[in-house]
Amino acid sequence: MASRAKPKRWQTAAAILFWVAAWQLLAMALGHGGLFLATPSQTVQALAAQLPTTEFWRRIVFSSLRILTGFLLAVAVGLLLGAAGGRNQQGGTGVEAILSAENLTRVYGKGGAVTRALDGF
Repeated sequence: MASRAKPKRWQTAAAILFWVAAWQLLAMALGHGGLFLATPSQTVQALAAQLPTTEFWRRIVFSSLRILTGFLLAVAVGLLLGAAGGRNQQGGTGVEAILSAENLTRVYGKGGAVTRALDGF
């Protein structure tokens, strides 16, 4: 795997400024006072208004717990499928079927996400 040089700070800053400017121009082109796409300044103002509220942080915690629960559930299912696949032939056949179905969703000819994740093993 070829390593890429780390971008310089000015390059990173220039890229961020470019995309914020593109965001601003697109929001202005759409018009309607931010109805369809808020401008960067409208977004920062809304965030600043929400940060000190309890409701904002309650929603952040709730969303974070949902994300963590989904991740832990995926890990548990993955461990169970991995154990079943390595334990016996029938379990392996079941896991193979899942991987075969997953391989049908090829991305640019590189296989599916599960296949790419398992390439290192």
